[in-house]
Amino acid sequence: MLRLAACMATKAGPRLTAVMVEASGAVMGPLACHVDAEIVRDPDRYQGEGGGEMWDRIMGLLDAAEAGGTA
Repeated sequence: MLRLAACMATKAGPRLTAVMVEASGAVMGPLACHVDAEIVRDPDRYQGEGGGEMWDRIMGLLDAAEAGGTA
């Protein structure tokens, strides 16, 4: 679904959220996803619900790997 949406988005330009809904409908029929849009600019990052815990875990693993140890 993401690949289809990416292909469609290159042709659609700024109507990206509409393309995501259209692509999900092509793949899942009546169970199409509904999307919204939020602009996040560097140095901020998108963080979905519950994403903070996963982000912290991944960053801890990366820090440990760079230090040559394990988490």
